[in-house]
Amino acid sequence: MTNKSLTAAAVTDKGIRLSIIYVRLSQARKWEKNPKRHDFDKLIASLRRYGFRDAPIYDETLGALVGGNGRLEALERMQAQGKSLPPAGVLLDTETGEWCLPVQVGVNAKSVSEAEQFAVDHNNLTLAGADHFELWNEGYLALITELKEQGQLPISISDNDMQAIALQMGELEAEGGRKEFGEFQDQNVGEDNVRFAFGEYRGLISRKTYDAFAKRVESLRKSKKTTLGKILEVMFKR
Repeated sequence: MTNKSLTAAAVTDKGIRLSIIYVRLSQARKWEKNPKRHDFDKLIASLRRYGFRDAPIYDETLGALVGGNGRLEALERMQAQGKSLPPAGVLLDTETGEWCLPVQVGVNAKSVSEAEQFAVDHNNLTLAGADHFELWNEGYLALITELKEQGQLPISISDNDMQAIALQMGELEAEGGRKEFGEFQDQNVGEDNVRFAFGEYRGLISRKTYDAFAKRVESLRKSKKTTLGKILEVMFKR
């Protein structure tokens, strides 16, 4: 039978080492500006079934987790319920008995802005090519707008995507203040961008973002139980 276990490599001391340490839940630091949405019921169910297998990422420059904030809160909720042992991968503190989670440490951003860019990209790049609007809450637009003003947009977001995100988050008003909507009209601009019109809305966005955006609207439009008003409520959070 083939041995499928991994063998640790002997590595040099040169370079920046990534390590995993165990930290008490009460001492782990969440990123307060985190705009990520979470389904905690499903997160908790996943942790109970599969164990804790994805260590959150701590960034010293930010002074908080840049990845795994939702998993941390899920563990906090599980511990507060007091109904079960910690999931596999989570250990107990020898002094207090408090739950301790594994955290990745060692590789840090050069600036707070870079850490925030990484936090966004770390989520978006796993869904590259798909519609990721529902991943984020209303704080998402404020965060990426702030990063854009600093000239430091995340890799996963182009300048042309900004208008589509503003549109999706309900921050972009129609020309003349009207809210009349018709069919999509589009015009290719180069290979990767699309100039589009949707009712009184106009924009220039990436082809991938436009395709996902148009597909979602048309899917809602074709639903027999969905009115145009419901489409607007879902799409633009009106």
